[in-house]
Amino acid sequence: MATVLDTIVRDLRPEDWPQVAAICREGVRAGDATFEKEAPLWNAWDAAHDGARLVAEPGVEVAGWAAAASVSDRCNGRWRDVLLLLARRSAVQG
Repeated sequence: MATVLDTIVRDLRPEDWPQVAAICREGVRAGDATFEKEAPLWNAWDAAHDGARLVAEPGVEVAGWAAAASVSDRCNGRWRDVLLLLARRSAVQG
């Protein structure tokens, strides 16, 4: 079982999308992560999340992700929505 110390946090890459999308779908099904009815396609998600995008890997699979998205053009675009989702199967232990 992986621990927090074993977890690598790195930039999200396009090839991570299948695992990130699976975590999105879990949140959509549970109804506790988004108001959306389905997980978006990569191109739409990529365009909407224009800030920092990270994944957590406590092994070979993505266990969670975080991303920032612009929510307002006010104040030079500094208003961000920060999203953080963890896979329900995640076995990271503190």
